[in-house]
Amino acid sequence: MTTQIETSLRLVPLKWEDAQLVPLAELTERAETATKPEITVLHTNDFHSSVTGRPNSHTGEVLGGITRIATTIKSKKAAGPTLALDAGDSVFGSGTWWDAQGASTTGRLRGAAGYDLAAIGNHDMEHGLEGLAELFQGGYPFVAANLHFEETSFQERVRPAYIAELAGWRVGLTGVTTPDTLHLVPSRMLAGMTLTDPTESLKTTIKALEPLVDTIIIISHLGFHGHGTGDLDIAPELAGSKVSVILGGHTHDALTPAPVVNGIILCNAGAFGENMTEIKIAQAGANGLAIRAGLIRQDATIDEDGEVLTLRESLAASFQPLLDLKLALPEVSDLGEDGLSVGYGDWHFSRDREAVLLAQALGQNAEVDPSSLAIVPILYVLGSLPKTATEMNLAELSEVYPNIEHLVEVKIGGADLKKLLEFQSSLVFYAQGLPLWVAGQGRVRAGQLEDEKVYKLITSELAAEGGLGWKLLPEVVRSSRVLPFTCKEAIREYLETRSLTGVA
Repeated sequence: MTTQIETSLRLVPLKWEDAQLVPLAELTERAETATKPEITVLHTNDFHSSVTGRPNSHTGEVLGGITRIATTIKSKKAAGPTLALDAGDSVFGSGTWWDAQGASTTGRLRGAAGYDLAAIGNHDMEHGLEGLAELFQGGYPFVAANLHFEETSFQERVRPAYIAELAGWRVGLTGVTTPDTLHLVPSRMLAGMTLTDPTESLKTTIKALEPLVDTIIIISHLGFHGHGTGDLDIAPELAGSKVSVILGGHTHDALTPAPVVNGIILCNAGAFGENMTEIKIAQAGANGLAIRAGLIRQDATIDEDGEVLTLRESLAASFQPLLDLKLALPEVSDLGEDGLSVGYGDWHFSRDREAVLLAQALGQNAEVDPSSLAIVPILYVLGSLPKTATEMNLAELSEVYPNIEHLVEVKIGGADLKKLLEFQSSLVFYAQGLPLWVAGQGRVRAGQLEDEKVYKLITSELAAEGGLGWKLLPEVVRSSRVLPFTCKEAIREYLETRSLTGVA
């Protein structure tokens, strides 16, 4: 064992053994009287594969991008002892074509940018174990106290806790994944994984971790607040512990200034890489800590990192076939008064044209009864069709319809379908569906339905299970049948068939 102040990062994984957290490598002996220098912790959350940045929804300014994030991480690490952490949802759920071939490209770019450790978000599990394995190609490890795996290889990549040895500090790091995942990801994608109660999992992990460390940081994908347990809920439960900071995600809240609850600083950087949280941790007195936090905006004042830019361009080349394949678009009109506009806060949007195109594609699909109705949650239509263009490429189609869930045909009585339609207004905006006639592309209203008639309804795999708040649906379904395609696959087949047959 050595006695020293080590300025480079050493990340030691821990595992459970006989109800104790056991380090998998010997911890460095420290001189307890040594004055420890200030350390920096950088934090992002909900990146959602926003590799090239995104226009700000209010100003239009392009913010974020992995090359700016890399510059921020590398410059901070060059200036002093620094940890770079992420609170989950690295990929998927956003409508970016960087997800079209899975999670590996985003994972590799984030590894090259200098991330040290990340939590796992609900969207990271949308492609199941296969998608997580792709994300692991970034090379950096993951942490989750309440997410458990059957396979040993995944247990080794996702530990319940780590100890970061940095500049004489021992910083305990643990993570937590939202139990909302059970309602946001289809059950077949969660095979081989188990989620446990986040509060109890954290309490147990923190109690076992405290004797080994100076302070503890939780990397949380629970959300700042929400329908279930959020960071605001767990902070009081951890009062008096060694937890000093919760690095949050899930709810996309850019917290500035960062609130303090029961002595714990709660951070959230927003989403899409627009900001990074910077936390400074220093000694204060014999046993105290001085902590301050703020946001670093990832704007044009930050140069692009050349190494990561080169890698990004190299990886982008593998997507060229998606960019080259052009698909002619039919005329698609808004639904007008029959449309459905939804929103959150001051953010409102319509997905009428996108839903109409999906309805047209389903109406021409041999697997679908022409009399079927379609009601697919807006979460599955994340992008917008071009307003004036007469064609789009496959990458753009992947942005509009990114989800890989299969569609499902369910049989449901008219009276129950009326209840389902009326139930929509009680759901959060992204869970609401846009009901359409498959053949006529007109809005279906409750008054048009016959109580005793049995209807065939095309919906998403998750909605059919009762996820996204659609708990009414599985209770009233008479039978169901999984269709052999996703939204994107149905539309691609429709557009390619039109092109082959010369339909204008």
